[in-house]
Amino acid sequence: MSKRRKKSKFKNAVVGKKKYYFYKIRWIDITGDAGHKNEDEMDKLECCIMVTQGYIYKKKYYFYKIRWIDITGDAGHKNEDEMDKLECCIMVTQGYIYKIDKKKKTLTSFATFDEKEAVFSDTNIFPLGCILSKTKIKN
Repeated sequence: MSKRRKKSKFKNAVVGKKKYYFYKIRWIDITGDAGHKNEDEMDKLECCIMVTQGYIYKKKYYFYKIRWIDITGDAGHKNEDEMDKLECCIMVTQGYIYKIDKKKKTLTSFATFDEKEAVFSDTNIFPLGCILSKTKIKN
């Protein structure tokens, strides 16, 4: 009988008091292109096989929990007491860090990618000044 890993050893995130687990998910996705194509080009179109965990072209991307600060907006009227109580939101993004560009002062992340090509989805770019912490989530 094969040994099963304890559930606590899997990647997870706690939101409120509820624990959410991460799984490797593969699915077929559409491939879209708004350009003109002849019949031969149309016959070569394939759907993409997308994945949420893994390696891309032998380059390993690491999975992180990124805590960052975001604006809180409200178009309504406020008195001074209400204005003094306004706070920024603390947001959490979980995904792979694509790169940290110290020159542009940004961090770029993604959560989904194509198995065949270096194509990314669920992307974000953060100003480094907004990031409160980055925690690497271990396998």
